[in-house]
Amino acid sequence: MYPSEDGHDKGSEKKAATRLLKRMAESHLLDLIDVVVCDALYADAEFIRTATSYDLIPIIRIKQENYNIMKEVRELGEHLSFSKSDDDDERKRHYQYRVFEHLTSWQAYPEELCIVELQEQLPDGTIQKSRWVFPQIHASTPYSQKIQTHYFPEIYGLVFDPA
Repeated sequence: MYPSEDGHDKGSEKKAATRLLKRMAESHLLDLIDVVVCDALYADAEFIRTATSYDLIPIIRIKQENYNIMKEVRELGEHLSFSKSDDDDERKRHYQYRVFEHLTSWQAYPEELCIVELQEQLPDGTIQKSRWVFPQIHASTPYSQKIQTHYFPEIYGLVFDPA
């Protein structure tokens, strides 16, 4: 039997991403990268540990509502209003953010995590929401704060409005 190709087995895409990070590190390409933005597929402790081992800040879209950490966010969200707001006049969109810090209920990842919840209001009034998780260690750095307030709308725009 021949070994399966990437994409055919469960978890093979994450394994391919891990190999890519290793090759990029060996060729010093990671010296040019600070942040890696990933879809929900990469929302697991192993990938977060791998990315941080290369001094990257993994920012991962999280959709898995059944995760313990999402239950923690929902409970905290009942008492935490959106604390940041921003307008994108060019795209005619309004953004609201709230940040959940020092989350510890993701048992597979022993370190604290941070989740940014982003709500985007489109010109027609439709609201789209997303949540992004990253290691707490990066949450208090000035660079991370810039990511939260400036780049999340851009990341969000790329995810929902690639045009």
